[in-house]
Amino acid sequence: MNVDYNKHNIVKYLANNKDKDIWKMSVSSIGFQSTKFLDSYPPKGHPFGYTFNPERGRILDEFSLIYITKGRGTFQSGNCSEKKITKGDVFLLFPREWHTYRPAKDIGWNEYFVTFQGEYFNKLLNKIFQPNDPIIHIGINEQIVKHFLEMLDCALAQSPGFQAVMAGIMMHMIGDIYQHELFQSQEIIQAIHRNHHPSIHFTTKN
Repeated sequence: MNVDYNKHNIVKYLANNKDKDIWKMSVSSIGFQSTKFLDSYPPKGHPFGYTFNPERGRILDEFSLIYITKGRGTFQSGNCSEKKITKGDVFLLFPREWHTYRPAKDIGWNEYFVTFQGEYFNKLLNKIFQPNDPIIHIGINEQIVKHFLEMLDCALAQSPGFQAVMAGIMMHMIGDIYQHELFQSQEIIQAIHRNHHPSIHFTTKN
């Protein structure tokens, strides 16, 4: 997609179709938003049920995954006290849970977001993200950005079967986030062992 994301916001909301009944998974919106210094948030153009006042928050009936690639802000939910969000953070909104988030007024942020639902997503994501701290720092990950861009392409083109393709990309992206979290946890464990047992060396099997 040849779009200058420093200048353009792209948001696409999708109607339900029969792919949801076949695959038991569906994506309802996908987008990119750039919020600048002192901009109001969220930007205009979101439909009722999705737009919200950050002071009051909102509740969605589906999952939403937000990835911040520039700037900083805050996040809070019914199960999570207010947390700082920085560049490279991805955070998950759980269905039927109150939440609110916003960029810092003095800097803004760039965000990719996707809303989705399905029984398989429910089983998988509850094992990766914790409601009391649903934030994972993955840094600026080109593969995650690529997944969002691929889903944007699908949503804009809406070729036959595009919902199934988007659900597949969504699964791939969740897998990449999970893999990153596993590597991160392994590095933390190894660092703890090195500090307490400096003579122990870890090797990786080929």
